[in-house]
Amino acid sequence: MDEQIILATNEKYWLKTKFKVWIKTPADSDSISGTRYRELAKEAIEEWKSVLDDFANSNQIHSRLGNIEFEIVDECDIADIRIAWNYSHQYNGFTRFEPPSGSIVFSRITIAKHHGPIIQNTGDPIPSNTTLEVRTQKEIKSVVKHEFGHALGLGHCSFSGDMMYNLDQKPNTERKISKLDLEVLSQKFSIIENPCQQISVSHIIPKDDWESLPNQ
Repeated sequence: MDEQIILATNEKYWLKTKFKVWIKTPADSDSISGTRYRELAKEAIEEWKSVLDDFANSNQIHSRLGNIEFEIVDECDIADIRIAWNYSHQYNGFTRFEPPSGSIVFSRITIAKHHGPIIQNTGDPIPSNTTLEVRTQKEIKSVVKHEFGHALGLGHCSFSGDMMYNLDQKPNTERKISKLDLEVLSQKFSIIENPCQQISVSHIIPKDDWESLPNQ
């Protein structure tokens, strides 16, 4: 049997395609200014938009993805997607939703500016000899792209080359937004047209069918 790739999703979904995005400007790190962190997040969002538009234009069945728009706003309270930063040893990044299930009202993304060995139990102390390093700009943008995929409704993918592969696994692997990611997003956003449909919680394809997309 051919090796398979599984992309998980969830029962959370958006009933809109136009998103206001707020990006907090964090404090400067040793090598990256707070303003540059914000710019990197914008670049990650612009790459998502470019891929969404290209895929919609070349695949009529998924043309709905071309309706997805992102507007950067200065007020957190009016934003649908909110991006903040943290100095953490517990995660690379995470995304939470309000409410936790069903139709999403807004989502919160938190990105760790530093990295080191991940401690899964948040009650564990950080060892005194642990060194936390500032993430490179490439790493920051990759984490934002991954978490933004979660914010739009995607889960984790089992293939290490996919943008939605678990960030705690093989952190230095090059990842790309894939055709599979966008096909699943298209299915999730089709609920706007057909509110009675049931959302699949996992999607499986043969490994040979995985395909990355340009403009990222």
